[in-house]
Amino acid sequence: MASKNRVRFSRSAKNGDASGTTGQPDISVTSERDVYKNAIVTEFMRKTSPERTKSIGEKPSSVTQSSLVCVLYVVRVILDDATNYECGGLPAPCKTDNNTDTTTEESNTNVNWYVLLWVERPLWLWIIQVVLAFVTFFKCLLKIYVAKGRRSDHFLKTHFIMEVLTFFPYIITLAYPPILHNLYVPSFIGCWLAKRSLEKVLNELHRTCRRFQTISVTLSQQCLVLIATLCCLIFTTVCGIEHIQRASAQQKLTLFQSIYFTIVTFSTVGYGDILPDIWPSQLFTIAMISVAVAFIPMQIQTIVSTIVERTKMGSEYSERRAAGNKHVVVVSRTLQTETVMDFLSEFYAHRKLEEQVVVLMAADELDRNMQVILKNPNWSQRVVYMRGSVLQVTDLKRCRIAQAEACFILAPRHMENRGIADQHTIMRSWAVKDFAPNCKQYIQLFKPENKIHVKFA
Repeated sequence: MASKNRVRFSRSAKNGDASGTTGQPDISVTSERDVYKNAIVTEFMRKTSPERTKSIGEKPSSVTQSSLVCVLYVVRVILDDATNYECGGLPAPCKTDNNTDTTTEESNTNVNWYVLLWVERPLWLWIIQVVLAFVTFFKCLLKIYVAKGRRSDHFLKTHFIMEVLTFFPYIITLAYPPILHNLYVPSFIGCWLAKRSLEKVLNELHRTCRRFQTISVTLSQQCLVLIATLCCLIFTTVCGIEHIQRASAQQKLTLFQSIYFTIVTFSTVGYGDILPDIWPSQLFTIAMISVAVAFIPMQIQTIVSTIVERTKMGSEYSERRAAGNKHVVVVSRTLQTETVMDFLSEFYAHRKLEEQVVVLMAADELDRNMQVILKNPNWSQRVVYMRGSVLQVTDLKRCRIAQAEACFILAPRHMENRGIADQHTIMRSWAVKDFAPNCKQYIQLFKPENKIHVKFA
């Protein structure tokens, strides 16, 4: 049966197009499959500004779904009792007699593969996991269907492989529920999907809410991602070692014992009171330690480089601190040590100004002399240095100039062309006045005739 096609008309330009046709309609044939796909793309991937809040809400739901999968896995572990089926469905006394006197070498090779493949899962828990897996996996396939580019490339991505390992086995259990509903599924891998969705939420919040991306915000985001990575690594190791040790004949681990073993192992203490005694769990422990050694230092190095960059950029003047303290902003093209010391000495000479906070802003990085001044006990709690420019709206927000009591715009010393110096000062004054018209300005000019440009700005 032939597929249905839909004819679409589009009118050419009135005065004719480049090819010379005038007013003739263009006819293009669109298949019904493309029409359905375009409709899905329009509804599912809408990016207009009124719907941005809705698009943000979809990503936290992904975090919630992946986290719920991990919670249900923990519930299944708590309710599970391997002694009910560790003999292949027979009663537990089948492993009697000679098993009690097995040596350590024998227990290392005697792996009960049956308990690794089958678990004890209540019917109500299986129904919840199947429904959640079906919804999440269908949503993943729908995203791939409407995505741009080759679909085969999306099937090879890491997150899709994790989606398959986490959710698709639950869908397979629908083939024969009386037996397959007890099939083991490593759904604890969903914690990495939750971490990936969390990173997307953080990026979307900064982009959509139009927050200014400062060094402090970047540093806090990187620290949060590092904490999430550590939690995922620990959770994966705990769940993996707990499940594999179920196949051991001598030392089965509870969930709490697995947490204890993981923390002690990752902290390089290694008391030795709890040890994996079968080769699959030993191999799994080696793999997880290798992953931790490979990836954690990379993220720590990224955070350290951000901290170093933040040190060069200076401090941050938070909104909470601005609400609790009065402050003034001192702006200059270059802040020299002599200029800063003279200003601070004159400013804090008045008793009424002793509680004010001075925010210094310049385009230069912190040099050693300026660091010595900021570490001085007289100024360390009252002076904040910030690298930036008042010509940038982001930097004006960082220094909270709208809440400032006043703004001092200082001219650079030892400037040969004083006319150009006044021009830069006037430009900074205009920028401050446009952003914070109620902020008082005290401007230093070399030529008195330039006052008129500031007054009538």
